Amino acid sequence: MKISPVERITTNASDDSCGSSWGGHQGRIVRTSNNVYAAYTVPGKTPYKKQWQLKHRIAADRWEVIYKAATGREPVHLLTGQDGCLHVVGWSKGLASIWTGKPSSEIFQVKKRPIPGMVKICNKESVPYSAAGITPDGDLFVLSTEGEAPSKLLWALLPSNSKKWITGKIHLDLRFCYAYVFPRRNRSAYLIASRDVKWHQISFQQPIGALNYTFNAIGAWFSDNVETKPFKSIFFMEEKPTIEHPNVLLNAQTDVYIDDNDRTFILYRRQGVSTQGALEKRMLCLSSKGETLYDVELPENTGDFSRLIQIPSGSFYLLGSSGFIFPAGKDGKTFGQPYKIDLDGCLVEYSGYSISSPRTGTSRTNIVDVMFPTEGGKIWRYFNIEF
Repeated sequence: MKISPVERITTNASDDSCGSSWGGHQGRIVRTSNNVYAAYTVPGKTPYKKQWQLKHRIAADRWEVIYKAATGREPVHLLTGQDGCLHVVGWSKGLASIWTGKPSSEIFQVKKRPIPGMVKICNKESVPYSAAGITPDGDLFVLSTEGEAPSKLLWALLPSNSKKWITGKIHLDLRFCYAYVFPRRNRSAYLIASRDVKWHQISFQQPIGALNYTFNAIGAWFSDNVETKPFKSIFFMEEKPTIEHPNVLLNAQTDVYIDDNDRTFILYRRQGVSTQGALEKRMLCLSSKGETLYDVELPENTGDFSRLIQIPSGSFYLLGSSGFIFPAGKDGKTFGQPYKIDLDGCLVEYSGYSISSPRTGTSRTNIVDVMFPTEGGKIWRYFNIEF
C-alpha cells in the first residue's frame, strides 16, 4: 500500500451551517482516466447564494479552478461517466440544475440543464437534501426531499441513451434525508436514507440538551424498473426512545456501498436501549432483498467518520478518520491490523472523507482519491491510496 503526501485543494471553502463539508453523502471527488477533479462551494453574497467551483489536479499539490457557477445553500454533487464527462448537480435560483461538460486540453465547455420533478426552494428555510448517483453506463439519478410530516422523496432518472427524464415520488409519513442513491442496470435503483424529524413527530418529548431533530431510523427502497414499477420499502430499522434511554440515534450518514453481488453495506451510528446508552459505530450488510446478512461493530479506533473501499481483487478496506486503514477481508467484516496514514497533522472534520467511488462514476481501481475538510471546514485536503 502506498499513500501520497497530503495536499491542499482549497483554503476558501464555505464553512457555514450548510457549508461545503455539510452532509457527507455528496460525491465530491472523481477520477477519469488519469485525471482527478474535486467540487466544493465557496461563500457568496449570502449563505443562500454560494458559488461552486470545480478544480482539476494538474500535478502533485497543484490544483486549478476550471469552472465555477452560482448555486444555492447546499454542497453540490460531482459525478463522472465512462465517456469522461463530468456532471455537477446543484440548486440554482431555487431550481434543481445539472451542469455537464467534458474537459479537454483546449476548453471546458459546460451545458446547464434543469432537472424536472425536484423540490423547489421557495424560502430560506427550504432545504432539498439532494442526492445523486450514476451507473457505469451513464444513467443519472437525482433525488430530493419535500416536506416533513407527511413527506416525499422526489426522484428523476436520465437514461444515458435518452434526453428525457423519468420522474416519480415516494410518499412517506415522515421525512428521510441524507440519502445514498444507486441507479443500477435495467433502470433499477436502490435508495438508502436516514429519518430526520422533530421529536414530537415520533410522539416523544425532546430530551434536555438534545437537538431539535432526531435521527432514529434507517430505510431502504428498491425498484427493479423505475419506469414501470414503484419503489418498495425493503428494509426499515428504528431505535425507539425510552424513559431510561431518551437520547437515541440511528443514522446512516457515514457511508453506503453496494458491491457487484448487490450486497448493501451501511456504515451507521447507533445509540439507545439496544446499546444500553452507549454510542456504537457499526456496519450492516443487507442482501439484494433487504435481508440482514450481518451487523457488526466497527473497530474502536476508526474515528468519528469512515468510508468503505473495495478494490478490483474484491478485498475491502475501512478508511477511518483517525488516520488508520483497516483491511476488512473479502467479506467486509474481517478486520485486520491497521495501516497508519500520515495526515500531516490535520484533523479530519465533519463530515469526514469523500472518496472516488463507483456510485459517483469512478471505475473501481487500485487507486482511491480522498479529500477531507479541516480547520473549520474552510480548508480541504487531498491524498490518494494505491493498494
